[in-house]
Amino acid sequence: MRGLTGKSLFLILLLLSLTYSSTMAQQQNVKKENNTGSGDEKNLSLDSVVVSAWKNHSSLQTIRGGYEWDMGIMHILPKFMGNADPIRHTQVLPGIQTNGEYAGGLHVEGCDNQHNTYSINGVPLYNVSHILGFFSTFNPTHYTLMSLTKSPQDAAADNRLGATLDMQISNQLNDSVSLDVDVGLISSQGTLCLPLGKKTNLLLSARTSYINLLYSRWLQSDNEELKYSFYDINASVLHQFDQKNRLLLDFYAGKDNGRVFISDYLTTIKERWGNTAGSLQWIHNGANDFSMRHILYCTHYFNKLSLDMNAFAFRLPSDITDLGYKGKIMWRGLTTGLDVIQHMLIPQHANVISDFHSVKPAPSTQWGGEYSLYADYSRRFTDRISVNSGLRYTIFHSNSATYHSLAPNIGAVYDAGKWKVSLSYAMRSQYMFQTGFSSLGLPTESWTMAGTDNIIPQLGHGFTASSSINIAGGRYQLTLDAYYRWLDGQVEYQGTFYDFVVSDYQLNKHLLHGRGRNFGVSLMLTKRTGRLTGWLSYSFGRALRTFDNKNFNDTYPASHERIHELNFLVSYKLSRRLNLGATFVLASGTPFTAPKYFYIINQKIVTQYAAHNSNRLPAYSRLDLSLNCRLGRLQSKTEKGLNFSLYNTLQHSNALYYGMKIYRNEVAYRRVTFLVYMLPSLSFYYKF
Repeated sequence: MRGLTGKSLFLILLLLSLTYSSTMAQQQNVKKENNTGSGDEKNLSLDSVVVSAWKNHSSLQTIRGGYEWDMGIMHILPKFMGNADPIRHTQVLPGIQTNGEYAGGLHVEGCDNQHNTYSINGVPLYNVSHILGFFSTFNPTHYTLMSLTKSPQDAAADNRLGATLDMQISNQLNDSVSLDVDVGLISSQGTLCLPLGKKTNLLLSARTSYINLLYSRWLQSDNEELKYSFYDINASVLHQFDQKNRLLLDFYAGKDNGRVFISDYLTTIKERWGNTAGSLQWIHNGANDFSMRHILYCTHYFNKLSLDMNAFAFRLPSDITDLGYKGKIMWRGLTTGLDVIQHMLIPQHANVISDFHSVKPAPSTQWGGEYSLYADYSRRFTDRISVNSGLRYTIFHSNSATYHSLAPNIGAVYDAGKWKVSLSYAMRSQYMFQTGFSSLGLPTESWTMAGTDNIIPQLGHGFTASSSINIAGGRYQLTLDAYYRWLDGQVEYQGTFYDFVVSDYQLNKHLLHGRGRNFGVSLMLTKRTGRLTGWLSYSFGRALRTFDNKNFNDTYPASHERIHELNFLVSYKLSRRLNLGATFVLASGTPFTAPKYFYIINQKIVTQYAAHNSNRLPAYSRLDLSLNCRLGRLQSKTEKGLNFSLYNTLQHSNALYYGMKIYRNEVAYRRVTFLVYMLPSLSFYYKF
């Protein structure tokens, strides 16, 4: 012990004491475990262990080729007339074009709205617009997740050239009753979840409107009066047989009723449209990465447009019904499947009754069968490199033609953890077309199929590149996307509303046939954690169409093209009760064809137009704000609150289109804007 100081001796004794204490604690713990249930147990408590990490609070997640969005955030975002719509908020994502107030649907990476697939748990719908496109048929309280893929990424994607948007309900069973109610100024909606035993849930949702009670004055402009109503009904039954097998029974029905009275012309226009869809699905998740999904479904869409004047009246109905089956089997990296769709379509046909002539053609039903067989294989070659490739073979048979297509796809991903790069190519054919004389929110555009009216299948080749990097430990994410697409078999309607009143109306006489090119880039910075979450994005894109026509033998921008677009969406948590939300868009104006001269000859207007889509509307700008206030006790199981929103807070006058008016034998050509500059709304929500 020579050489040891007092301090050294003290440290040795301290270490021995700690070792002895640790040994005795272990022996007591073993003794306690061996004598469980005895009356002489000794309790041993450990100090708490704190593990800290950044948690991703963002409701938006980036997936391959698109996004997944948690619908739970909808009640705190800015609302339009008390409704927060998934489709409308999707337009603030990069690569997805902002529409005007009277335009519905989505234009994704330069594609038309008709190129997209809109579905509920995999079951397609043919029109998803309510109230002039202000919001969609999707009730956000009924769904848990919205999945959006901007272009076909694998062989399982439908026969469409554009995006796929799917609304999905939760796969988790609730063991207690829950209710989600949202009451607004023009409509109210509610979702009720009822457990039917331990293995079954019933999910019921309904939404109805009463817009004319409070907003009737704002729906009158230039001696025009609009009356409008709509409803949506959803019912879903989820049954869990066991941990591997689920059964989903799903139903949707929705209808719109619109009426416009124009006093200057003593004209009444009525529009009714609606969707009905039902499906039965079996989902099996087995062992060894084996799973499969089978869907039997029926979807129906109708549209009935009518006009009544002193001189004449006409009806313009159309109808489409699909019976389908989707089967998909996945095992490890291999995916195979079969899609079968039987289309029954009654195309848009005019019934005209006037003082000069009457036309009542008998509707001719079009039949079409779509049969697709596909396979897709994914393989990881290294820890960072993975490749997927696939092939989709389709046969389309209609009354007058049969088409075959073989569509390949291939993609590669390099994932280095903090940053990722992906490249992909996909080819796709589309056999169903939507065209008509107006792109407004009213569904005046009808559906037809390849093989009729000299229409050939649409064909698309698309290249996409994407990269992302996580910054500051994943709290921020920066993404860069680029795309280039060739489109063939494009169709555009060149007629007007009055084409339907002529006795020899034929659709193929008013269609332009051509091809297109879409290309662009987008950049998005996302903040994923903290009190402030959201994203800022910029998009550049061109959508060009080339027609082979003696009057349109050139390349023109598509009518929906916005070259530049800046967007942001943010949510800021002020306190446990208050939350601020904001969305902003600044975008280039869309193209339109302006008249050069007006002539009045024999009390008739003769117009000479400039080149097709050679003019543009002024830039579009809109800022929406919301304040969400939670009421009641914070510790309560129930949640209730108020959402106050301002639509177009900066009161920017956005041009919708240019219209022509006649005042005392004088022609006025002027810009038409939204009926009100700033629109406030208030809604109340309640959850338990």
